[in-house]
Amino acid sequence: TGTPLAAATAVATPARRRPGWSRCHASPAIGESRDRQWGQRRPIAASTHAGEEIEVEFTPDNQAVVFGATTNRNEAAFAFTDSQLFVVKVSGGEPRQVTTGRNTWSQPRFTPDGRTLLAMLDTQGQYVYSSSRVAAFPWPSLDKPRVVTEGIDRSVDSFAVSPNSRVLYFTAEDSGNAKLYSVRLDGGA
Repeated sequence: TGTPLAAATAVATPARRRPGWSRCHASPAIGESRDRQWGQRRPIAASTHAGEEIEVEFTPDNQAVVFGATTNRNEAAFAFTDSQLFVVKVSGGEPRQVTTGRNTWSQPRFTPDGRTLLAMLDTQGQYVYSSSRVAAFPWPSLDKPRVVTEGIDRSVDSFAVSPNSRVLYFTAEDSGNAKLYSVRLDGGA
């Protein structure tokens, strides 16, 4: 047995308040947010009618979902676009924006203990190149994020967290090879 989950259904509709925005609505669905055999969380991907894939992660209490969505698609022809993180209750309602600025946030994932929200961060400067980093938000307060891969001079490709929520494992390219790295989430050595 498991807890019922709700799926986030992304619906791209013209937002009346901000041009270029899409809306995301939460609607109930049948299923379980944890894998029956292993008890692990399963990320969900939803697509908008405009073709944008939205990565959705259930909160530890299964009462809301966290997702990243493009907020300035109307500027894509002449400027970099950015994505921000949002939280919306599975019972419905307006999404609450968690991040701001000209950065791109993606791949929201909770640590197994449910106390930290991790997300990929791409900072946008004046040049096209940017390094992907992993940032950590304390949950549920969502105070200022801490970039946990700040001291590494490689762009993060993918990441996973140890079962005890203490170590972040990630892959990054180095000299043409994908290598596995690790860093403590608490900042210790």
